Amino acid sequence: MYDDLDFKKMALDKCDRVCKTITANYEKLYDEDDNRDRLFMKELVDTILQVEILTSVYLRDGEIHPNYALEKLEIMKSQVDSQIRYWKAKGEEKQNGD
Repeated sequence: MYDDLDFKKMALDKCDRVCKTITANYEKLYDEDDNRDRLFMKELVDTILQVEILTSVYLRDGEIHPNYALEKLEIMKSQVDSQIRYWKAKGEEKQNGD
């Protein structure tokens, strides 16, 4: 049977693996020539940085102002919406044979 510490360890291990993978991928994105897809991939990683900002402020202060949290979440939403528009348009181009 798992206890809270087991779940915490599994969650931390997963976060560690994800962060290492994203960091390695981000480094590869910068090492190769830029194209539009690659730039959007870099921006996708930048979206994740807002999560780090929010969690750091919360842990430092023990709380987070709702307006500040909303500001960061709106930035993330805008970045994700931009990703969706880009990849949707790219899919439509491929579908139309452009």
